[in-house]
Amino acid sequence: MTAASSSDTARVAYFDFNEESVYDVNLFASAYENRNSHATTVASSNDDKIVAPGTYCSVDLELIGSAEVNTTVTFAFAETNTGNIPIVYQYNGLYYSSTLSMGVYYLKQDGRNSSSLIAIAGNLNALYCGQ
Repeated sequence: MTAASSSDTARVAYFDFNEESVYDVNLFASAYENRNSHATTVASSNDDKIVAPGTYCSVDLELIGSAEVNTTVTFAFAETNTGNIPIVYQYNGLYYSSTLSMGVYYLKQDGRNSSSLIAIAGNLNALYCGQ
């Protein structure tokens, strides 16, 4: 009769994600101010959140984590835009919109006094897919 035995051990690969980097983002406000003068330029008459020509908002997200394995970060957001206002999202230097089709548009952004040309790379599905 022959007998054999064997054993081995392994640990789980290290993965850490800082939960403090999860954001609840409110992009719109009831009043906007000029970045240079800090004077209110647009204000809602009843404290509703508004979007008006020349208003803008941005948010930078930073995900902090470390791992011994390859990781992929995915994100999702929801847009309710019953008025089909041309909202533009910028991600990795490209622009996306749920209302504007692919093409070149003038866009006033970041409190600048003049508009600049931007190219819409795709719709929000293209943004989700990272195209």
